[in-house]
Amino acid sequence: MKFLNFVDNLKYGFSIKYPSTWEKKEKLRDFIVVFLAPLENESDKFRENLSLMVSNLFMQTMDLSDYVNFSIDQLREAILDFRLFEKTQTKISKIPAYKIVYSGKRKQMNIKIMQHYAIKRNKVYLITYTAEKDKYEMYLKSLQKMIKTFKIF
Repeated sequence: MKFLNFVDNLKYGFSIKYPSTWEKKEKLRDFIVVFLAPLENESDKFRENLSLMVSNLFMQTMDLSDYVNFSIDQLREAILDFRLFEKTQTKISKIPAYKIVYSGKRKQMNIKIMQHYAIKRNKVYLITYTAEKDKYEMYLKSLQKMIKTFKIF
């Protein structure tokens, strides 16, 4: 699989590689960039995707663990049938990070989501993989490769 490079070093200072068959959309809602999987067929209703968001840490005293716990509490309120499968410490771009995996319903669709959280220089970096629950495993290897290429400058 051929990968292309996306670099945002002006405002947020990161780079990531993504499959050349995926579509890139920049500045979509609150996201800096969203990478969309190709449509599987004409009846495909949902495009699995990886999105990147960077925001300022809203409480300087909050550490990564507190931020992730706060986010999980927010997700429990916002997502119907929320179910947390995993919460583990990891690293992204050689800095401490957390990975969470959860499922729920959004617009009557069963979804499964993997999120990576990292904090550097009072900025929260959030990488989110969203898939139809039944198709989550189908794209997981590609997504893991993408996440491994994520670098914060």
